[in-house]
Amino acid sequence: MPLKSQDSVLKNWVTEGLPNSNYVYVNRDGQRNSDYYSSKFADFIDDSRIRNIFGQPHSSVDFAQAIEKNKIILINLSKGLLGEANAAFLGMLLMAKLSTVMVSRAKQISEGKDFNPYYLYVDEFQTIATENFSIMLSEARKFGVGLVLANQYLSQIDSLNILKSIFGNVGTLITFRVGPEDATKLAPQFYPSVYADELVSLPNFTAVMRTNVDGERVRPLTLKTIKPSDEIDFEKVRNIVSLSRSKYATPKKYAEQLVDLSFEKERVINVNIPFMKKNLNDSPHDLGEIDLTSTIENYKSKLRESADTLIVEGQHEIFNFLVFQSQLKRNKIWEALDILNSISPDDLFFGHIKNTSQLHYVVGQKILESLLTIIQTKKLKLIQAFL
Repeated sequence: MPLKSQDSVLKNWVTEGLPNSNYVYVNRDGQRNSDYYSSKFADFIDDSRIRNIFGQPHSSVDFAQAIEKNKIILINLSKGLLGEANAAFLGMLLMAKLSTVMVSRAKQISEGKDFNPYYLYVDEFQTIATENFSIMLSEARKFGVGLVLANQYLSQIDSLNILKSIFGNVGTLITFRVGPEDATKLAPQFYPSVYADELVSLPNFTAVMRTNVDGERVRPLTLKTIKPSDEIDFEKVRNIVSLSRSKYATPKKYAEQLVDLSFEKERVINVNIPFMKKNLNDSPHDLGEIDLTSTIENYKSKLRESADTLIVEGQHEIFNFLVFQSQLKRNKIWEALDILNSISPDDLFFGHIKNTSQLHYVVGQKILESLLTIIQTKKLKLIQAFL
């Protein structure tokens, strides 16, 4: 895979360090170097969900656009679903992505432009609290970011620096009933109104809050929270999830195809449709009317290998064109691929496609013409191979 970063140190390590490493060398502990490197990625590669996310060449989630257009992104990092290591890894990467988007607002600030505030809610945040997280805490306000962090008890936060950063930067602190150890640490934050023994004995749905008003610290107060409703409209939840997936998600089978394409030595990302059309226009025949399937069957020894190579090439070009170039909505891309995959490869690339109305309805005339151009180009190449 090509290296995107232009960092000189990283570039040197990839171009000089990795190729010259002896991966089969066995050290004095009886371990191969290759085992050491692979062990760092084993947890993430072995989990198909993580592999299908990070193995794709492009992310389908545009955090910058979501923030600017006030969209909501819900991310489930349940340890029960992903495992502890994968949940922490994915969480830290997402935090880094959000931090990058946050810092990119520096240009808007320098130009005096206004921007909408956005809010990041992190439950069990200690699982992704790194030293970089402390930097985000101290800088978030400047970039219009509101952080809402929740966890169960303070000893979950291993780093003293992170704990100090939280107490030093958080404007509003809300505490429900806690244990004696946490109460001792939290009581000074509510001085002089609340004491440790009061934090230990708070009733259910009751909390103590310390906050700022107009930039000034006000006396801590007690509040009662609203008990959540037991009535949940599960049908509405399912409809929202279904709509979101149709607009933004990649079906598993196509995510796996994207991952497979990422590992190929020669990856076709941009399909040169205009160049193909020029070649096709020079052809004296209407290639769409020519059916080569029987010819392939009759001259199997001569044409089968060429046909199989052209089919794979054509499938890759169609897939990459629809995913990366067509600018169709994602649900339309997968619908178009489902239609094309329902046709046998020989009939699609070398037969006579009689009815394109369903595909035309999904992708429109312009995209349909480009797809037919890709298909007919493979047919033309097979004719040339036969002749």
